[in-house]
Amino acid sequence: MMFKMLKTINVILFSCFSYSACLSAEKRQNGAKEIIMEKKSFSDSTLLDSLLSIDRKGYIGGKVDSFLSDSLISNYKSFIFLDGKPGLLKSLSLKFSDSIFVIIDVDQFQFMNPFDVKRKWNLEDFKKENISNIKLIYNNQIIAPL
Repeated sequence: MMFKMLKTINVILFSCFSYSACLSAEKRQNGAKEIIMEKKSFSDSTLLDSLLSIDRKGYIGGKVDSFLSDSLISNYKSFIFLDGKPGLLKSLSLKFSDSIFVIIDVDQFQFMNPFDVKRKWNLEDFKKENISNIKLIYNNQIIAPL
Protein backbone atom coordinates (compact mmCIF):
# COMPACT_ATOMS: atom_id res chain seq x y z
CA MET A 1 0.00 0.00 0.00
CA MET A 2 2.77 2.43 0.96
CA PHE A 3 4.66 1.53 -2.23
CA LYS A 4 1.62 2.33 -4.43
CA MET A 5 1.16 5.63 -2.62
CA LEU A 6 4.82 6.63 -3.16
CA LYS A 7 4.62 5.60 -6.83
CA THR A 8 1.47 7.75 -7.28
CA ILE A 9 3.16 10.72 -5.61
CA ASN A 10 6.22 10.34 -7.86
CA VAL A 11 4.02 10.23 -10.97
CA ILE A 12 2.15 13.35 -9.85
CA LEU A 13 5.39 15.20 -9.07
CA PHE A 14 6.91 14.19 -12.40
CA SER A 15 3.80 15.31 -14.27
CA CYS A 16 3.77 18.66 -12.48
CA PHE A 17 7.47 19.16 -13.17
CA SER A 18 7.06 18.30 -16.86
CA TYR A 19 4.05 20.59 -17.23
CA SER A 20 5.91 23.41 -15.47
CA ALA A 21 8.92 22.96 -17.75
CA CYS A 22 6.69 23.14 -20.84
CA LEU A 23 5.00 26.28 -19.59
CA SER A 24 8.28 28.00 -18.79
CA ALA A 25 9.64 27.10 -22.24
CA GLU A 26 6.62 28.71 -23.88
CA LYS A 27 6.89 31.79 -21.68
CA ARG A 28 10.48 32.32 -22.86
CA GLN A 29 9.39 32.40 -26.50
CA ASN A 30 8.60 35.76 -28.09
CA GLY A 31 6.04 34.75 -30.69
CA ALA A 32 3.66 32.02 -31.72
CA LYS A 33 5.88 31.05 -34.67
CA GLU A 34 8.70 30.03 -32.35
CA ILE A 35 6.34 28.03 -30.16
CA ILE A 36 4.93 26.22 -33.20
CA MET A 37 8.43 25.29 -34.37
CA GLU A 38 9.26 23.99 -30.91
CA LYS A 39 6.18 21.76 -30.89
CA LYS A 40 6.72 20.41 -34.44
CA SER A 41 10.42 19.75 -33.83
CA PHE A 42 11.31 18.63 -37.36
CA SER A 43 14.63 16.92 -37.88
CA ASP A 44 16.79 18.66 -40.50
CA SER A 45 16.27 15.84 -43.00
CA THR A 46 12.47 15.89 -42.60
CA LEU A 47 12.41 19.67 -42.82
CA LEU A 48 14.66 19.65 -45.86
CA ASP A 49 12.45 17.09 -47.63
CA SER A 50 9.37 19.18 -46.86
CA LEU A 51 10.98 22.38 -48.16
CA LEU A 52 12.15 20.61 -51.32
CA SER A 53 8.57 19.49 -51.98
CA ILE A 54 7.31 23.08 -52.22
CA ASP A 55 6.69 24.27 -55.81
CA ARG A 56 8.98 27.30 -55.61
CA LYS A 57 8.62 28.05 -59.35
CA GLY A 58 4.91 28.67 -58.78
CA TYR A 59 5.80 31.61 -56.51
CA ILE A 60 8.22 33.36 -58.93
CA GLY A 61 6.70 36.67 -60.04
CA GLY A 62 4.20 36.58 -57.17
CA LYS A 63 4.17 38.57 -53.95
CA VAL A 64 6.61 37.68 -51.18
CA ASP A 65 3.64 37.64 -48.79
CA SER A 66 2.05 34.77 -50.72
CA PHE A 67 5.16 32.62 -50.30
CA LEU A 68 5.52 33.54 -46.62
CA SER A 69 1.90 32.47 -46.06
CA ASP A 70 2.68 28.85 -46.99
CA SER A 71 2.08 26.74 -43.87
CA LEU A 72 5.63 25.34 -43.83
CA ILE A 73 7.42 28.56 -44.82
CA SER A 74 5.56 30.58 -42.16
CA ASN A 75 7.29 28.52 -39.46
CA TYR A 76 10.75 30.02 -39.97
CA LYS A 77 12.66 30.76 -36.75
CA SER A 78 14.09 34.14 -37.72
CA PHE A 79 14.92 36.28 -40.72
CA ILE A 80 17.50 38.80 -41.88
CA PHE A 81 17.70 41.11 -44.87
CA LEU A 82 20.64 40.63 -47.25
CA ASP A 83 22.13 43.37 -49.34
CA GLY A 84 23.95 42.80 -52.63
CA LYS A 85 25.96 45.99 -52.75
CA PRO A 86 26.39 47.61 -49.32
CA GLY A 87 23.11 49.24 -48.33
CA LEU A 88 21.20 47.96 -51.40
CA LEU A 89 18.59 45.37 -50.43
CA LYS A 90 18.60 42.19 -52.49
CA SER A 91 17.07 39.33 -50.47
CA LEU A 92 15.32 38.04 -47.40
CA SER A 93 16.91 35.06 -45.64
CA LEU A 94 14.61 32.82 -43.58
CA LYS A 95 16.29 30.63 -40.97
CA PHE A 96 14.69 27.25 -40.25
CA SER A 97 17.62 25.65 -38.41
CA ASP A 98 21.34 26.26 -38.00
CA SER A 99 21.89 24.60 -41.37
CA ILE A 100 18.70 25.30 -43.38
CA PHE A 101 17.79 28.66 -44.92
CA VAL A 102 15.48 29.85 -47.67
CA ILE A 103 16.59 32.95 -49.61
CA ILE A 104 13.95 35.08 -51.35
CA ASP A 105 15.37 37.45 -53.99
CA VAL A 106 13.69 40.57 -55.33
CA ASP A 107 15.20 42.28 -58.39
CA GLN A 108 12.82 45.22 -58.90
CA PHE A 109 11.35 47.11 -55.97
CA GLN A 110 8.00 48.83 -56.47
CA PHE A 111 6.76 49.41 -52.92
CA MET A 112 9.88 50.28 -50.96
CA ASN A 113 13.20 52.00 -51.33
CA PRO A 114 15.82 49.23 -51.44
CA PHE A 115 18.68 51.61 -50.58
CA ASP A 116 19.32 52.30 -46.90
CA VAL A 117 22.84 52.79 -45.57
CA LYS A 118 21.53 51.97 -42.07
CA ARG A 119 20.01 48.71 -43.38
CA LYS A 120 16.68 49.34 -41.61
CA TRP A 121 14.25 47.73 -44.04
CA ASN A 122 10.64 46.92 -43.20
CA LEU A 123 9.38 43.34 -43.61
CA GLU A 124 5.79 44.44 -44.24
CA ASP A 125 6.97 46.57 -47.20
CA PHE A 126 9.17 43.73 -48.49
CA LYS A 127 6.17 41.37 -48.45
CA LYS A 128 4.48 43.52 -51.13
CA GLU A 129 7.34 43.03 -53.61
CA ASN A 130 7.46 40.40 -56.39
CA ILE A 131 9.77 37.40 -56.04
CA SER A 132 12.48 36.99 -58.67
CA ASN A 133 14.13 33.85 -57.25
CA ILE A 134 13.96 31.43 -54.31
CA LYS A 135 16.94 29.35 -53.17
CA LEU A 136 17.20 26.60 -50.59
CA ILE A 137 20.46 26.56 -48.63
CA TYR A 138 21.67 23.54 -46.66
CA ASN A 139 25.04 23.53 -44.84
CA ASN A 140 26.04 26.75 -46.65
CA GLN A 141 25.45 25.18 -50.08
CA ILE A 142 22.70 26.07 -52.56
CA ILE A 143 20.96 22.73 -53.02
CA ALA A 144 17.84 23.83 -54.83
CA PRO A 145 18.36 26.76 -57.18
CA LEU A 146 15.70 27.75 -59.67
